[in-house]
Amino acid sequence: MKLLRTRRALLSLLLAVALPAPLAYAQSEWPNRPVRILVPSAAGGSADFWARFIGKKLSERLGQPFVIENQPGAFGSLVTTALAKAQPDGYTLGMSFASALVPTMTLRPDSTYTWKDLQPIGRFGSLGSMLVVMPKVPARTLGELVTYIKSKPGELNYATYGMASGAHIAMEALKKMAGLDIMHVPYPGSQKILTEMQGGLIDIAATDPVTPMPFLQAGAMYGIAVNGPSRLPGTPDVPTMAEEGYPIFMPSWYGFFGPKETPKPVVDRLNAELGKIMSEQDTKEMFKRHNTAITEHLSPEEFSDFIASEVDVWGNVIREAGITTQ
Repeated sequence: MKLLRTRRALLSLLLAVALPAPLAYAQSEWPNRPVRILVPSAAGGSADFWARFIGKKLSERLGQPFVIENQPGAFGSLVTTALAKAQPDGYTLGMSFASALVPTMTLRPDSTYTWKDLQPIGRFGSLGSMLVVMPKVPARTLGELVTYIKSKPGELNYATYGMASGAHIAMEALKKMAGLDIMHVPYPGSQKILTEMQGGLIDIAATDPVTPMPFLQAGAMYGIAVNGPSRLPGTPDVPTMAEEGYPIFMPSWYGFFGPKETPKPVVDRLNAELGKIMSEQDTKEMFKRHNTAITEHLSPEEFSDFIASEVDVWGNVIREAGITTQ
């Protein structure tokens, strides 16, 4: 009997050594130590907020800390590079967004790493940009705003929260569709834009849809339209650009990623947990409060296909509009 137990133990050891890495990994206890989440934005921004919100939920579900590490700058490439080089063991993840990943292959074709060097895990939210105006602008609909801009060719400017951002690319698409002559002025964030608008320096802007909500509620500015496939939960009265006759669908969605060779059992577990988190009532309430849409749950494979299609759509707009990072 003792010999039989010894032979079984030896056989189990040999099988464990022979198992492919992902399968062997699936049989281990993951996670058994803290997990890092790299975020390509500074603390306090919307991406950072959602990374911390979902990271806390993952910690509660999986029993280990999910620690946020902010790495802003370089159009998101710092996180892409760090994630691509990280050990694919499930302990280094990244939370990124569309404008930090999608335009890279068009705007910076010589980039060392792109989204193809990462393992998509799951998409969870969409934060389309919102076109807003000051009360002195004689327009309350997108049609009226297009007419107003056309009446002053080359005289008006519009602001966004960054060159080659989702807001910038969507506005350039609108310019092309509507035949508008208006100049882009990039700012380092939506908060700065709203400060300048209140100071009378800007009248038209495409911002994130969260920051202007107090001003919209107070009647200090007006929401004209949102860029994306549907109205946002916190501002249901603001129509989409598509509803106004301009089908522009380039919202800045959010998603989680890992290094390319992250074991499939880990990827699938994270994807499943993310789906459960997004179905919870307190999550839905938090997303509504922050005017962010919860997106349809996608498998890792579906998320990868979705990103590839986004690269094509955004790339066409970028090339046609002549957008650069300069």
